[in-house]
Amino acid sequence: MRTAAIIAAALIAVAPAAASAQVGSSNANTETRAFVGLNWAFGAGPPRADGVLGVARVRTKANDNSRGVRASVNIGLTDGFSFRGVRLTGMTGKNNAMAEAGVGFGNDGLFGTAGFWAPHVHGGADFNFGGGVEGYFGLHSQGEWDGPAEEQFER
Repeated sequence: MRTAAIIAAALIAVAPAAASAQVGSSNANTETRAFVGLNWAFGAGPPRADGVLGVARVRTKANDNSRGVRASVNIGLTDGFSFRGVRLTGMTGKNNAMAEAGVGFGNDGLFGTAGFWAPHVHGGADFNFGGGVEGYFGLHSQGEWDGPAEEQFER
């Protein structure tokens, strides 16, 4: 539980600065955004609700191809506040729909994770290395990722 509190505090501290960070060029735009969300997890046990705090960094090219990374902490809400897990995933696809895969660590140990990320929704499955699968579907605060701004030239 102490680890979860430290990670959550770090994400909250980084979130205001990261929420609007952008680095653009003529052919790509890189954004770092903080987000919050709510997941519904289902699988071996009864369904449960988890709060999600995270940050994502995505680079989008002019053709809307996007790649990035996402880090998040899940906090259980069903039985009071409790640590559920942390995730680190890579994301690839378009600015409005990406596949993601990565690893996490939770109450049952190390797990693999795979899923999708779209504006305001995400979902997927966690594969516990000790056996077992848990699915999740969630809502989050992020919309589409921005592509590079069109440059205007004056003559």
